[in-house]
Amino acid sequence: MCVTLGVVALALAVLTAGFYIALSQQLENGADAVIRSQADALASRVSVDGGVTSVEPSATATDSQTSAAWVYDTKGGSVLRSPGSLDLEDEATRLAGVTEPTFAGVGDDVRLFAEPVTINGATVGTVVVSQLRAPYERTEAIALRGAIILDLLVLAGVGLLASWLLIAALRPVDTMTKQAEEWSAHDLDRRFGMGPPHDELTQLAATLDGLLERLAASLRHEQNLTNEIAHELRTPIARLRAEAEVALRRPRTSDELQQALREVVEETEALDGAVQSLLDASRRDPARRNGTCDAAVAANAAADAVRVAAAARGVGVDVVAEGHLVVGNDESTVVRTLAPLLDNAVAHAVTSVKLTLERTGSTIEFAVVDDGPGVPDDELENIFVPGIRGAVATANHANGHGLGLALSRRLARSGGGDVAARSGPGGTFVLTLPVG
Repeated sequence: MCVTLGVVALALAVLTAGFYIALSQQLENGADAVIRSQADALASRVSVDGGVTSVEPSATATDSQTSAAWVYDTKGGSVLRSPGSLDLEDEATRLAGVTEPTFAGVGDDVRLFAEPVTINGATVGTVVVSQLRAPYERTEAIALRGAIILDLLVLAGVGLLASWLLIAALRPVDTMTKQAEEWSAHDLDRRFGMGPPHDELTQLAATLDGLLERLAASLRHEQNLTNEIAHELRTPIARLRAEAEVALRRPRTSDELQQALREVVEETEALDGAVQSLLDASRRDPARRNGTCDAAVAANAAADAVRVAAAARGVGVDVVAEGHLVVGNDESTVVRTLAPLLDNAVAHAVTSVKLTLERTGSTIEFAVVDDGPGVPDDELENIFVPGIRGAVATANHANGHGLGLALSRRLARSGGGDVAARSGPGGTFVLTLPVG
C-alpha cells in the first residue's frame, strides 16, 4: 500500500506543479493583455496641437487594476503624471522615449508597460502604465492552496480505498492460511478444492492443497517406514533374546557359549543390515544410480538366507539364472528386496520355491514362484498394503504382520523398480529392477 500511495502522491505532485505553471503563465498573459489595453486606451486620448502634446481630461482616471499612468512628449517632458513613489516615477521616466512596447518591473510588486504614441505616422510621445501584481499573486496562492488541499484529500481517499481493498483481498488469504494451519495439525485429509487455478486466490488454494497433500504423503511415508522398521526388527530381536535365554538356562561349556555368541553376532549383523537397508531406502533419490551387482549372486544370497527355514518345512529353494545379468542396485538392497518375497513363498509353498532371473528390455525380472495355493485375483494389490494380510495367510495362520510385502515394494520402488503379484497356479511375485 505504501508503494501505491507513493506513486499517487508523485502523480499528484506532478499534476499540481503542471497546473500551477500553466495557471501562472495564463495569469501573466492575462495581466499583460490588461495593461496593454489600458496603455492603448490612454494613448488614444493623447493629441498634439501646435506641437504641444496633451491628454484629454477624462483619461486621467485609471482603472482600479492600475496604480499609476504617465504620458511624456517626444522630449521626455511630463504631460501626465500620477502621484506615487519616487522609485516608481523614476522608472517610468527612464522608459520615456522607447521606440517599441516595453515591459519593466519595479521590485516584485509593480509591473510597468511603456509604448510610443503615434499620430499620423509620427511619434508624439510615450505612455507608461503601471499595474499591481498583488491580485494575480493572490489568485495564484489561492489556486495553489486549493490544489494542495485537493491533493491531500485525494491522497487520503486513495489511502482509505487501498487499505479497504487490501484488507478485503487479504481476508480470504488469512482465512485459508488459518484453515491450512489447523488442518495440518488435526486433519490432513481436508482440502480447499477450488478446482483449476484461474486467479491468484485459486492459485493459492491449489498451492496449499498441494502442500497439504505432500505433508500427508510425508506423514504416511513416515508411519509406513516406522511400521516396516518395527516389523523387520521384531524377528532378529526375538532371535537374539531366544539365544540369550537358551544360553542362560543351564551352565554352558566354553564351546557352547562361543556358539551362542556367534549366533548372537550373526543376528546382530542381520539386524544392522535390516536397519541400514530401510534407512537407505527412505533416503534414496530414485533419479540417482544406486550401484550395480551381479543379479545371480544377489539372488543366491537371498535364497541361502531362507534355505534353513525352507528345509525345516520340507521345501526346496532353487535359483535359475540365464547368462550374466547385472542389476542397477547394490547387492544388499536386492537381497533385502527379495527376502520378504522368498519368506512369503516358503511360508505358503507345499514342496518347492523357484527363483528365476531373466532380462526383459531395460529391466531384469526376478520371479519368485511357489507351488502353494496362490493369491486370489481380488487380493493382488491389497496384499501390498501395510498391515493387510491375504486370506490364504490368515486361513493358514502364517506368521507375520502383513508388512513384508509392503517393505519389498518400498525397497523396489526406491531402487527404480517395482514388485507385483500375478495370478496363476501357485503364488507368483515378480520383482523388476533396472539393468545396471
